[in-house]
Amino acid sequence: QTGELVADITGAPAPVTCPHLAPGGSVAGILQDIASHGRPKAVLLTGHMPDVSRILATLCWAIPDADTHFRPAEIACVRLPDDAPFPGSGDLRWLLAPKQAQRLLAIGETARKQEGAGE
Repeated sequence: QTGELVADITGAPAPVTCPHLAPGGSVAGILQDIASHGRPKAVLLTGHMPDVSRILATLCWAIPDADTHFRPAEIACVRLPDDAPFPGSGDLRWLLAPKQAQRLLAIGETARKQEGAGE
């Protein structure tokens, strides 16, 4: 649902379902899925707690049980290497608090509606 909302508001391509994002999924499987799509410029991963926190900790520090204090509805930007990403190879660039994320999505949706009304 989150991926569809973000894609709709931002004009990004339709989301691709990754079975490894299901509860208890495999980070290695997620990385393989990303690699199977070539070298995308950006990837948005959505999921549920505590799995998203585990994925973030694994991508950035290769420590699945690290306490990231990642909150529901928070957004993290992690840069992965262009070659084959592996656990610990991610660079955490920024975190966006839930309220900030909601505001940005609302702004994006308003802008999209205004563009549609002007056509």
